[in-house]
Amino acid sequence: TTAMAQSLSILGWAIVIIALSQTVLAVILQTVLSGFVEDETQPILSRVAVYKYYGTVSRTILTMFEITLGNWVPACRVLVDHVH
Repeated sequence: TTAMAQSLSILGWAIVIIALSQTVLAVILQTVLSGFVEDETQPILSRVAVYKYYGTVSRTILTMFEITLGNWVPACRVLVDHVH
């Protein structure tokens, strides 16, 4: 039982590090994609589709969490289909 108790602190730090790295990557990704979302020369449907996943920092953090859990296809497909 002592080993189980000690491993909980390591698990906690692992969660903190993963969450922190996801947040940093989400901020970078949202910053890069904000130019596409704000570009009025791009089709409105493409901009809306990208905004749905990457339009704000909170949406991008949610998308990063979703990608981590294995549902990466819709979020990546939006980038492949709409962002050039």
